[in-house]
Amino acid sequence: MDNLKREDADAWGWLIERPAKNWSRSHFATHYKCDLVLNNLCESFNAAIIDARDKPILTCLERIRIYIMIRMANRRASCQHWRYTVGPRIFNIIEKNKLASSQCIPRLAGEKKYQVSQLYWGEFAVNLRANTCSCRRWDLCGIPCPHAISAIFHRNEDIKDYVDKLYKKDAYLKTYRPIIGPVPSIDQWPRSGLPAIKPPNFRIQPGRPRKVRTKEPGEVEIPAPVPPHPKPPNWKPQPARLRRIFIKIRCTRCGQQGHNKRGCERVQQMQAEEGQAPAPQAQAPTPQAQTHTPQAQAPAPQAQNHAPQAQAPAPQAQDPAPQAQAQSQAQAQAQTEAFLQISKQGQWQQPRVVEVEGE
Repeated sequence: MDNLKREDADAWGWLIERPAKNWSRSHFATHYKCDLVLNNLCESFNAAIIDARDKPILTCLERIRIYIMIRMANRRASCQHWRYTVGPRIFNIIEKNKLASSQCIPRLAGEKKYQVSQLYWGEFAVNLRANTCSCRRWDLCGIPCPHAISAIFHRNEDIKDYVDKLYKKDAYLKTYRPIIGPVPSIDQWPRSGLPAIKPPNFRIQPGRPRKVRTKEPGEVEIPAPVPPHPKPPNWKPQPARLRRIFIKIRCTRCGQQGHNKRGCERVQQMQAEEGQAPAPQAQAPTPQAQTHTPQAQAPAPQAQNHAPQAQAPAPQAQDPAPQAQAQSQAQAQAQTEAFLQISKQGQWQQPRVVEVEGE
């Protein structure tokens, strides 16, 4: 208590006002056979009925009744299959204490009294006749401690004979012996002839209904502050998403493993080449502007056989496909108009064939 007073005077003042038998194992009574400071019985019960708490009162009580009825029936049935005189949970605690008893050396003093020396822990007095040990673990919970087990092994006796009777099969069956009887549905109940009871007025409360109770300030665990540590120059924080361990990813672009298309070098190179590509050329002139060229610049009839060849514009090198197609259509239309004009004048001559270069 002196150390607690130096650490926190408020906590010391809060504890000093309450009896020590309520919060200190050193002052617990031994006939209760319980060494727990807080058993959390209400917490376990609230967790079991969490689905029934938000239902109407009759439905809530009916679900709790069915839950307790089934639980008690299952406990009675499971007790019949015990392999030992104590339950499975108590048996596991005894096996754990057996391992710890390997570090104990018992010395007989007489009349089932032993002085037990435990490695690195000191000396303890054990009385097998009174089922007590100076460490008080056996006195509080009723299960032999490692010091008592070492003395029981010295006498070649069964450990289960020294376990308190509260953990035996008879006491367990006596606890779950009462039976909660079945109840028929409400349509099978006898009619009393009285007017039906109306439910109270219900008003929906604002906000979402609570599923978990509000915890006390002392129950909330405050995380410890993270101590500062030097970070390397190239340090990157861990991603918020969990890593997919033992899963090999494959890139959909190059087909190789170990990366995806976001980190693919091939995609990055293609994006870099697209950024360095030259700008597209200007669009080709419209065909309407080129269709009037043969009429405005048509020569004399004697030299009309050379007109289609002279009026054909020279093809541009390295034109894209849409520009070359538009230019070819304009040249074909110009040749057709020149042929019609010559035929109307009556001076037809064999025209020269003009080759139109495509893309």
